[in-house]
Amino acid sequence: MKILVIGSVGQTALNVIRSLLANGHEVTALAGASAYLLDYDPKLRVARGDVRDARCIERVVANQDVVISCVAAKAIRRTDVPDIVMRNVDAAMTKFDVKRLVKLLT
Repeated sequence: MKILVIGSVGQTALNVIRSLLANGHEVTALAGASAYLLDYDPKLRVARGDVRDARCIERVVANQDVVISCVAAKAIRRTDVPDIVMRNVDAAMTKFDVKRLVKLLT
């Protein structure tokens, strides 16, 4: 499966990514421009962008089978960010007919 992980810099997301890769999935990890995340596996693609940007979310949701959100408000010190992200994710998933969403509270 092709799986998008949003908010890919925290320990929860990194563990999710490792598990997905170990199980043979193709993973796209959306991380901020300054985030440190290496392309350490040929099935891992790191996409840089702002999780609040609807166009960025659309770009990475296209052609995915599953979206996993690991966005933590306290990590980025803004409580409205998860709501903004989920609105953008929902719109992109509807546009590209992606049916599976996992939202992890971190």
